[in-house]
Amino acid sequence: MGFSFFDRLFGREEEKPQPEIIESGELRSWLEEHVESGKDRAYNKCVSLVDDIFQNIQGVEAATRNLDKLECPTGIHKKAVKIVRTSKPRFVRGVLDALSALGRKPSGYDELKIFYSGLEDTMPILAKLNISEGRYLPMVFGERIDDIKKELKKLAKNTQELKKIIGSDVDLFLSVLETLDVIEENGNEKLDVMKQEMEEEIREYNKKIAGLEDELCSLHSSGEFKELGEAARKHREVVEELESVELQIFNLLNPLKRPLKKFRKFGEVHGFSQNMLKWVSRYIQDPVDCFLSDSGGNLEQILSEIKCGEFKIENKKIRERIESASVIDGNKIRNNHSQLLSLKGSLGGEIESSSVTQKEETIKREVERMGREIEKTQENICRLEKRKENAESRVVQLREEIEAKLSKAEGYLIKINW
Repeated sequence: MGFSFFDRLFGREEEKPQPEIIESGELRSWLEEHVESGKDRAYNKCVSLVDDIFQNIQGVEAATRNLDKLECPTGIHKKAVKIVRTSKPRFVRGVLDALSALGRKPSGYDELKIFYSGLEDTMPILAKLNISEGRYLPMVFGERIDDIKKELKKLAKNTQELKKIIGSDVDLFLSVLETLDVIEENGNEKLDVMKQEMEEEIREYNKKIAGLEDELCSLHSSGEFKELGEAARKHREVVEELESVELQIFNLLNPLKRPLKKFRKFGEVHGFSQNMLKWVSRYIQDPVDCFLSDSGGNLEQILSEIKCGEFKIENKKIRERIESASVIDGNKIRNNHSQLLSLKGSLGGEIESSSVTQKEETIKREVERMGREIEKTQENICRLEKRKENAESRVVQLREEIEAKLSKAEGYLIKINW
């Protein structure tokens, strides 16, 4: 209402229109009602336009079928006849197939949207057919092609009109609903619930871990576990003995590598047997493994040849080492190593196959897995906290956007009681 003369004279202020207040809890249902009523309005607006579009479709189909009935006139170039006879059937079939895919008239807004989507897909197909298969047809069937193009032009125009109407009363409210979804997804209440759920997950994992650790303690105090511990102790002792034997062999034979290399060269020159030279090379390459596999006395033959043959060693310390290696009982060392190796295998198999071992490993793996899950959940909580910090300003902005959009759509001021 405008100011009267007396209002202006006495300085009265014009009353501002009161905004419509919508409670936040009622906003979604309010929007959904507007979407449904908008769908009804849009569909009703489009009914006559859809009738026109189907008349256009029938017009294109009729003109296309008339074209299909025509034969090539006489008196045109042979190449043109060949092109037309090839392209005309493809053009006709392409147009009719594209239009038949549109189906029947829509009976509601949702079907109308599907129908419009089909039109959007069909129009480029028809345009492409015109510039491909229909490219040369106007030269022969100009009038019929013009009829088709006129109907297609009407169809394209009405399709654009349908585009303007179909979302005008609906899309804005749908976009506001989507914005509302974002607000609810990022609202403090939603994020707090998510955080509480994650914290509850961590508590449940910790309870399960505590139960598994109790189970592990009970397992460790069982008689079977103690027996297993004794087997593990023996296994460690056997491993240490094996390492000691192998170290003894290494310390005995490794210092002989250099004289053995010289002996090999000497043997190659003086025609020693290939078998002896092969074993010399093996002792040079890996003295421990070679010694353990040498059950045929090859080392004794090599050392005997070095001591008593034509090959001479001047270094006294090396001669002493060769002498020490000559007097050892190789078979006894090898037998001892073999027995220790067998005992190591049997004890290791006993430990690995024990149900106690398997149960212990299963519990430990489960505890480790749950520990990783707790770490992941804690990281998710940290990300959620950062998201919460960023979301607060974003939510305020989105709420203002909703109020602005609705006020513009309804033509008066709307406020949401958030």
